[in-house]
Amino acid sequence: MVSRLQQALRLAAQGYYLFPLEENSKIPEAGYNWKHRSTRDAEAIKAWFKDRVMGWDRNPNIAIDCGKSGVYPVDVDTKAGKHGDKTFAKLHKAHGFPDTLVFETASGGRHYIYN
Repeated sequence: MVSRLQQALRLAAQGYYLFPLEENSKIPEAGYNWKHRSTRDAEAIKAWFKDRVMGWDRNPNIAIDCGKSGVYPVDVDTKAGKHGDKTFAKLHKAHGFPDTLVFETASGGRHYIYN
């Protein structure tokens, strides 16, 4: 299985600007001004995975700065009575979509990232 750090480094190498989120959360890390500090820099990204004071390993969630990266996300929800899979399949059949990055969400849905 690919770690979050490995995945973040791969995304950055592909040109995506990233920023850290609180672990297991969608909330940007406290005090991190992501709009100005999202980055593709591997050393900065590696630093997110070590505690700045104690030095122990951390495992923050990672987010893509869509605006800075020039991408458009499509969120396909499948939780609690939502039928995103069916809607997405209908749209795909009618219009077709190019292959793209796909990430599974914690709730079982998916995020499609288009350029």
